[in-house]
Amino acid sequence: MHLNNSLDNRELKLYTQRQPSRTRNKNSSPQNLARNKDFCSQRDLPWKTPTKPLPLTHALPPKPQTKQRENMKRIIYFLILISLLGCNPSNNYKTITLKTSGSVEVKPDIANIVVQISCINKDIEQAKNCLLSKSSNLSDILTNFKIDGKDILTSRVDLNKDFLWKNNSQVFNGYRASTTVNVKIRELKTLEKLYPILLTDKEITLGDLTYQSSNLEDYSQKAYLQGLGKANRLAEKILAELPEKNKTIIQISNIEIPKSDQNYKKAFQSLSGKGSSDKSNMIINVGNLVVERQIFVEYKIY
Repeated sequence: MHLNNSLDNRELKLYTQRQPSRTRNKNSSPQNLARNKDFCSQRDLPWKTPTKPLPLTHALPPKPQTKQRENMKRIIYFLILISLLGCNPSNNYKTITLKTSGSVEVKPDIANIVVQISCINKDIEQAKNCLLSKSSNLSDILTNFKIDGKDILTSRVDLNKDFLWKNNSQVFNGYRASTTVNVKIRELKTLEKLYPILLTDKEITLGDLTYQSSNLEDYSQKAYLQGLGKANRLAEKILAELPEKNKTIIQISNIEIPKSDQNYKKAFQSLSGKGSSDKSNMIINVGNLVVERQIFVEYKIY
């Protein structure tokens, strides 16, 4: 028993020598333990869990998908608002459309002549040279009457085969070279001398002779305004027979206005635009031109 106790004491002594003394460790003091605790609390350790719950002010931001949904909703609401603002209720008002015309007499001061020149020869080169020679002669005649080059316009040049009908068959006659020239004469006194010379020339064929005014656009606008005045006076007479007494112009046009769907905006077309070719024309009347223009006016009556 004494031997066993001595062995146990020896083992206990050896064990105590191997283990570091906690009382001798400098970090085991109360001051060092408190310092280590503060250091650990300041470090952002991944395994460290907060001792207190986070306040609401530190809540996580919304997910990106949530922001995208909110933006899409805002865009949809904006588009719906625009569509609602753009929708106009149908205007259930009455309309009348009147067609009138205005005419103005004008004294012409410009003449236009169509001159045609042609040559036929079985040699194509001689046909071309003949045409060039005759065109040069025409140019000399026009230059002698002081007609400006800008008033001489070659509108067409042709070179074709020419055939004759003989003994129930076509016979080649040669090559026909031809040209068409439009000549504008700005002084009618010059026309009185030039026209007989061109008419008696065997190499020249005269086409249409037409007249016009240098202020045609101004007279056309006067004709349109005259037609508008007629339409307004006629509308007043019509309203005198109807319950509605007021009118407002919706459309003015020089072409036919389609039937109103009562859903369009007010539109005023230019009076100088293209008119109806079969209704707006120019008539030669005893030395004067009658410029006639047709107009359509649509009124809203209430």
